[in-house]
Amino acid sequence: MTDLGSDEVVVYPGECQALPLTRLSTLRLPAGSGPRHLSFHPSGRYGFISLKLSSELAVVRRDPEGGQLTLLQRLSTLVKGPADGNLPAEVLVSPCGSFVCVSNRGRNTVALFVWDPEETRAQLVREIPTLGQTPRSMTFTPCGTFLLVANQDSETITVFSWDCSLGRLEAVQRVPCPTPTSLCFLPPDAAEPAQHA
Repeated sequence: MTDLGSDEVVVYPGECQALPLTRLSTLRLPAGSGPRHLSFHPSGRYGFISLKLSSELAVVRRDPEGGQLTLLQRLSTLVKGPADGNLPAEVLVSPCGSFVCVSNRGRNTVALFVWDPEETRAQLVREIPTLGQTPRSMTFTPCGTFLLVANQDSETITVFSWDCSLGRLEAVQRVPCPTPTSLCFLPPDAAEPAQHA
């Protein structure tokens, strides 16, 4: 669990039988960095944390036995320019596992990082304008070929086509939506209407 106020990421047991919860471990990040969202690589061995207050991406290694997290890397979510007024939000790993996306509120961009599993390092490759204001939540479609970005203050959802082989995002549609803040897809069976006898 990310704790923005204390600059920590706390690991709890996966199966909680009783309250209060018992901490398994704590990753302490630099003061004032503000961890906001965490997303794991499909392998489960690495995690990526958006640092809201320092406009950074943190890369961590996860111990498969105890779940402890080790900080490997911190890098800016901005290609250039000051971070004044920028507040990263969502962090997503692409379905193919080769890229990481972070939404930049303020700059109104998606920061795209390439992930090198051999070097266990991420690298910022570009920022893509979201064509809206204050991008908060993002999600890939279940088929993995589109990325949806919720632009809260412009009341739109921007749909990007996604090419994992090239690491390319291209805006294809903007959909009106009142103050979108969170996006997700329901499982196919949950979206079907209930059947009555």
